[in-house]
Parts: sequence; C-alpha cells; structure tokens
Amino acid sequence: MSTRIQKWCQTLLLCCAAIVSLGWAPGALAVDDLNLFELDANTVDSPAGMPDDWNNIHSGPNSASVTTGIVSDSTPRVFTGGSKDILDISGWSHRLGSSPPKSDLLHAYAAAYPSGQDLIIYFGADRASTNGTVTTGFWFFKNEISVNANGSFSGLHSDGDVLVVADYDNGGKVGTIVVYEWLNGGLQKIVQSQNLLGSPGLFCDTNDYVCATTNGSNIAVPWNGTLVPGQFFEGGINITQLIPGAGCFSSFMATSRSSTSETAEIKNFILDSFPVCGMTVSKVCSDPELAGANNNMIKYKISGNVTNTGFGTLYDITVTDSPALDSNSLGFFTCDANGNATQTAADPATLGAGQKICYVASFTSSQNGGTDTVTASGNTASGGSGSAVSDTETATCPSLQLNPDVTVDKACKSCLEPGTTPSRVVLTTSYVGSVCNKKDFPLLNVNVVDAATSAAGDTLQAVDAQGAPVNVDLSNFTLGAATLDNNNVLVPTCQYFKGNYYPTAALLKTDLSKTTLDADNAAFTDRVTVTGKVPFASEAVTLGYKDATCNLCEPGSSCDPVTP
Repeated sequence: MSTRIQKWCQTLLLCCAAIVSLGWAPGALAVDDLNLFELDANTVDSPAGMPDDWNNIHSGPNSASVTTGIVSDSTPRVFTGGSKDILDISGWSHRLGSSPPKSDLLHAYAAAYPSGQDLIIYFGADRASTNGTVTTGFWFFKNEISVNANGSFSGLHSDGDVLVVADYDNGGKVGTIVVYEWLNGGLQKIVQSQNLLGSPGLFCDTNDYVCATTNGSNIAVPWNGTLVPGQFFEGGINITQLIPGAGCFSSFMATSRSSTSETAEIKNFILDSFPVCGMTVSKVCSDPELAGANNNMIKYKISGNVTNTGFGTLYDITVTDSPALDSNSLGFFTCDANGNATQTAADPATLGAGQKICYVASFTSSQNGGTDTVTASGNTASGGSGSAVSDTETATCPSLQLNPDVTVDKACKSCLEPGTTPSRVVLTTSYVGSVCNKKDFPLLNVNVVDAATSAAGDTLQAVDAQGAPVNVDLSNFTLGAATLDNNNVLVPTCQYFKGNYYPTAALLKTDLSKTTLDADNAAFTDRVTVTGKVPFASEAVTLGYKDATCNLCEPGSSCDPVTP
C-alpha cells in the first residue's frame, strides 16, 4: 500500500469529517512530495539526481542551500540538572558523558531547501541502540547557541525558534509528531499528530507539513556502517507553512528525551551551526594615496562583495566600515565571474539566495597601513521587520611607500673682508643655496646644516628666491610638495638659504685633501646637508647634500656676496 493511500485510510478511519474541516494539502506544499529530498528510511540517493538523500549531504553533490553535514557526537555531552525544553537555554546545563544506549545519539544532520517562497528543512539522527522506543527532538534556533566549558550554554531562545519532537520504535513505526514554536518566553504547540493505526513507514500530519520515518530493515550508511531497524530516523518540515515568519535559523540541535511531553527532561544532544539565513562579506584594502589639504592623510580604496549564503532573499544590504567611509564614496555594482566589481551599478535593496553584490568605497586615515574592518548587514524582510543578518571582514591595508626626491644646490665666493684691521688680512666666504622638493608630498622636520656652522662668525638664514630674509627656521621646517603647472607637470617647491663664514685653512684647489699657503692655488670648500622625513615616517633621514668650492683668487670676480 502506498504512503498516500495509507495516510488517507488512516484519516478516514479516524474521522471522515476531518477531511472537510482540515482540508487536503496541495502537493506543492507536502514535504514528502517536493522532489527535494527522499524520505524513504534510508540514505541512498536512488535514483541518482534529485531528490537528494543523506548520502548526498555526507559526500555531495547536493542541492541544499545550507547543511550541517553529518555531525558526529565526537565529544559526547549530556544534559544535567533537570534541563527541559520548556526552560530558556539559560536554564539548561550539561556535562561530558553518554546517555543510555537507546537514547545515545551518534550522529545528527539537517539540510535546508527553498521551495518557492517556503523553507523546507529535512533532519535526522541515528542512535547507538534500538532497545525500545525513543523520543527525539530537533531544535532550530534563530540565535547562535554553543556550549561553555563551565557546563552552561551560550545564547538564548528567540521568538520563532522551532522544536520538532517524534517518537519511534525498532519496528519501523513513528508514533507521534509534535511541532512547537518558542513564543513570548515559552513553548507553543503548533501541530500534534498521532499514528493511531500503528502503521510503519512514513507518517505525516494531515497537511503533510511535517513528516517522519524510521528504518524498518537494515541499511548501510557511509558514516556508520550498518544500522539495524529503528536505529535511523529522518523527517522533514515546511517551516513557512507551519510557522510563518520563522526560518532565519543559526543553530541546530538534536536531542533525546524521555517522552514527547514538553515537560520531559532532555538527555543527550548534538549541537552544530546551521546558518539558514546568512551572508558573507569579502574585503580588499588597496591603492593608498596622499590626501588632505596638506597631504598629511592617506586615502584607501576598499572593495569586495556581499554574498547571500542563505535560502531566501535578503533585503536592505548595507556596508559600513571602521575607520568610517568617506562621505558619498560607497557604490554597489554587479560582480564579474571572479567576484570583482564591474562598471554596472546594482541595487542593494534585495539580494537573492546565492547571489552576490559588489561594493567599492574609500576611507581616509591618518595612519599609514594598519587594518580596516568592514561590516555587511541585511534583513530577512524589507523595511527591517525581519531578522537582522550580518558579517564582518578585516583586511590589512598596504603602507604607502613615499620615496623622497630632493635637489640640493650651493654656490660660494671667498673675498677679503672690507675695513679690516691694518697689517691683518681677513677672509670671508659667503654662500647661497637651495633645497627643492620634487615630489607631490611634503617633507617634514627638514633641517639644513652647513659644515661651517661651528666656525666663528658663521651666519645661516632662510631667504626667498631674491635673497631677502624670510621667517623660516632652517633647523626644523616643512618643505611643501611640488605643485602642478598648467601643463600638469610637477614644479619643485624650494627653500633658499644663504650664509657666510670665516675659513680657518686654505686648501690646495687641485687636491682638497691638502692645505696650502699659495694664494694663487688656494680654495675653500664645505658641505651643506639636508635631513628630514616623509609623511608618516618615524625617523628623519638624509635627503641630500651639496659641496661648494670657491677659489681664493678668482680672476675678474667681484667680492659682492653671492645671491640665489
């Protein structure tokens, strides 16, 4: 007898009027007839292709939007302290250990599929022994739930959490199926259906919105060898039809219980992540460039994509950043095959299941390099009336490599100082020079030092291009960035200087390593050195230097001081 006829006969024997009052569900909503998953009391995908079976979830390929895979009870834990489903999760506790064999769950599994606008979830578990009837519960939590080392649980219930409870025996019979919703701080019963005929095989509620079955014969499974009758259980539920608005689950838990009563103590459990609604965001931080009125900031480009990893549409996609994005810099675009932004604008108002949307933006920072964190957010309903979904990603931003390009020039002249004391000859050397920045960023803490600064009578001062003094401290000043002319060519920015000193020794102009008393072959030389640092550097470096040599007796030269 087919499952359909069997269920029809059962309903007819119970109450013919139920057919009229409850109605007969259209096949499009029946979890056992959606061509998504085989509820056939085994794990083999037969025939191959759709619908899936648990072997597909174990090793692929499968068509599910989200699965837990086959979750092993690798670190066995049991509930303690009177933990019950009627309590919030803060009232649950656990310890390491195992339950009696018939209640000891070895593996648990779940898979979510879209069917039109409906969320369909298939679930299952296998136990250690078939010594009697067992009751199994399957929680679908909207919040992330995890175990703490101190025996408590992390996370709380949320309205819309769903619990499916069923009992089954080793003869292949499912006895009772109950569906609960967590609402306003407690469990609300949504559906209860009892197999009064005691028939083996697939058993469903009247509308086929929730179904379950257990194996009535030995079956081979790739993760656990052979399972004897009653050791394997599987079911399916149409979440959307039974609990409209629920479905954005984050965690899955299979439990064993002492009975189908909501006040029964829960025993063994297997817990795993189950992000039915979710998103991921990627992030690249690149292209640093100087910014700000004084080129003392760095502007970065950020880009990436947001992917809807869940079963249904997400709405109102937003991207925020830390540090904050530059005003009006964020744009959304379609993505190419590599997940990078194209030039085609995209609307972030909706993002379908499995779809991507790319973003490009910028931020400006006073830090060179470092990290940057992006957060993508969305909602399961338009206008923010559903559940919030988000993800974050941190990227390392490259440091902007600033390499200075400085020109240092210097010229000098040596002459007799006028008005000197009779019988004494006093020589003075005057010099002029410039330091010019050829790059499009400023130089900081610039220091101009002439080698003769320690000589008596030395003077060194900042001047303009005509030689007139200006109020610039040559020991610590900022040399501005080069500027663009009308032809878009960088024009260096220069600071001029001049000074004079009294030389203490004459050098041989043909060999400056030697001194001389021959006026015709005497020369004087010294070096100007410029140090400073590029923006964001921690230490100053030598930017350049220039040696200047002037002869004592230069034919036809004037003894007027040199000018820039």
